[in-house]
Amino acid sequence: MKRILVVVFALFLTNFTQAQTGKSNGHCERKTNFGEAELCLPSVNGMKECYENEVVKAFADQTEYETNKVLGYYLMDSTYKAIVAGSDFEMGDYFKIYGTTKLADYKAGKKDLDMMNDVVEQTLQPVNFAEIKKKIDSQLDSIDIGAPMLLEKYSKNAKSKTFVLLIKYSTEESSYMMVMSLNMLLIKDRIVSLAYYREYQNEADITAMKASSDVVVKRVLDEN
Repeated sequence: MKRILVVVFALFLTNFTQAQTGKSNGHCERKTNFGEAELCLPSVNGMKECYENEVVKAFADQTEYETNKVLGYYLMDSTYKAIVAGSDFEMGDYFKIYGTTKLADYKAGKKDLDMMNDVVEQTLQPVNFAEIKKKIDSQLDSIDIGAPMLLEKYSKNAKSKTFVLLIKYSTEESSYMMVMSLNMLLIKDRIVSLAYYREYQNEADITAMKASSDVVVKRVLDEN
């Protein structure tokens, strides 16, 4: 259960970016709105979109930065089944789709996406992270978050920008590493973020996380 706490990284990472019609194709697990834009939350093999589950929603909302809105939350099928059954579980891979509330009605374009990309890259500096971490420390008592290490940045297409990050987490019980991708997406004239997480053991986890994240990003873009 402890590993579910790593989602708190969203509390500071998503703060870095502060600065219509959906397809009825049967591929959406659920549809949701971000401002006036209706977004498709697509089906993903091996994973379940479960933000409307009371337990998942309560945790997701509690650990989300206050100026953001969670749009979708995906867990591994096995993790979701265990939560429903009230059983113990390992977190496994997971990802969420979210947006900054103030941008919900802002019609963005490629230049805006490029600008957001520059803002995030600039904030991935120790001095800026230190300021963000102060806000985290004021909200959390049981976990310490190390400064994110930027491993890679890339763009698969004109509608996505990706940062690959490695982060160390320390609790009273243990320390562990997470590798994650922060993806900024341009969907239906809105800037939406997708954060994909995987526990890090070795370099193979970075490769696996990137591959899974890229598949998910493509699915989201294709279905919107």
